[in-house]
Amino acid sequence: MKPFYVISGFVAFLAALISVVVYFTGAQNFEQLLSVIRGEPIQAVSVPGRTVAGDAAAAPNPATIELEYWHSISSANNASAYSEYLRKFPHGQFATIAKQKIEELNNPKPSSPPTPVIQNPFMSSGSDTATPFHSDVFEFDVTVPAHWTQMALPYDPNNVRVRLMAPKFLTDQSNCVVTVKDVAELSKFSQQDLNASVDRGEAMDVIRRDAQSLDENAVFSAASQVDLGEFKGQKSDVVLINKQGVRMHLREIVAFVPGRLYSVACAAPETVFAANQSDFQSVLDSFRVTGH
Repeated sequence: MKPFYVISGFVAFLAALISVVVYFTGAQNFEQLLSVIRGEPIQAVSVPGRTVAGDAAAAPNPATIELEYWHSISSANNASAYSEYLRKFPHGQFATIAKQKIEELNNPKPSSPPTPVIQNPFMSSGSDTATPFHSDVFEFDVTVPAHWTQMALPYDPNNVRVRLMAPKFLTDQSNCVVTVKDVAELSKFSQQDLNASVDRGEAMDVIRRDAQSLDENAVFSAASQVDLGEFKGQKSDVVLINKQGVRMHLREIVAFVPGRLYSVACAAPETVFAANQSDFQSVLDSFRVTGH
């Protein structure tokens, strides 16, 4: 074999070898090729259709891929998306959160019903004329004076208070309050028995307790029985000094019916009561118990 052909074959083989090395290492010039031969790293280079990494830092970071995927599904808040995340990253850094989200989305807690707005059956604004007021539940009638308002003050299912108040007084010290209280002991007696208790002054004892809870030195200026149809009541006038030190005039009716105690009390500072006595008295005179 001639030397020319041997040398030509060797050069061709060497060229082919260099091409292969260049392709797989990404060396783009002779200097980079020498670096590869010496075992030195070269910079990452781009080859059409693929990326050749001469440096490990250029490889995709699995944590970054997972984070980007998590951000892409978390805003959707979808159980299927979270399940797909767990399929791709069963031990991922957000696996626990994904499982919790799937549980919440697949088994939602029942939402608390909105707090009902209870319409106050005793609430009304002032009228230009006197207004009859009737309660079917607590079985009484009373007339609200002109320009007064009425408002319920319930304490428990067996004890209701209805406050009748004139805004012109500008204070809750001046008002009339109807109190209805269910008393189991009273259900044992007939109306005749309860009327007899009024004759004995037992209703007056209730009035005295009410007044003396405000002022132990309350002065009872007058007391009388009132006929309220089928039953009797006890009406009393009391002058006292309340806990705020205000001299008050209290006029109250107490009556018993089987199973129930009624009280109608009108009170105001003494001068206010005197100036508006006709309104206060009209409330007391209009009060009637119904349904017995």
